[in-house]
Amino acid sequence: MPWHLLASLVISLGSASRSLRVSVDPDGNLDVVASERDLEMSGFRPCGVTAKMLNIDHGDEVLGPFCRLVVEDTAPLGPGVYAWTRDGDVMYVGKADVLRQIVHGARMNRAYNDYTYIPASKVKQASSPRVRVNGLLNRALGEGSSVAWWWHEVASSSDAAGLEAELIAKWDPPWNRARPMAF
Repeated sequence: MPWHLLASLVISLGSASRSLRVSVDPDGNLDVVASERDLEMSGFRPCGVTAKMLNIDHGDEVLGPFCRLVVEDTAPLGPGVYAWTRDGDVMYVGKADVLRQIVHGARMNRAYNDYTYIPASKVKQASSPRVRVNGLLNRALGEGSSVAWWWHEVASSSDAAGLEAELIAKWDPPWNRARPMAF
């Protein structure tokens, strides 16, 4: 990345610290990205991600190619918030009524209703974050980046919606298009 500088900072505020990645674009604009340390400090737990197959071509040049992933099976069946990271940076934040379904839908009789595989029949759902994010994960893995999936269980679906909105507003993850409102 010859056009910008990356630096890791640790900002200490009393007993709390936050790890940030800062990039500077050619126009001198700063872009601060939340990190896995922010997830840890917010009570999230990581799951390893392995690429089973990359560059699955379903004929969509914009969103694809796609990938098939295997994600460690540690997420609970309850509601919560999850995040995808690329090289330690938080790229996407979402909410779920059933966290495990986000990466293990096929095992829960919800085949292809998760981020780990996008069949050709789902590619036409261009507005689906699962389709778009799977393509972005494929691109990240194809470029040699490390990818992880993080989760944080909460008491209710409304708590998940509130936390998701709060984190998206606070961290502005680059892969999130929607900006949900907190309750």
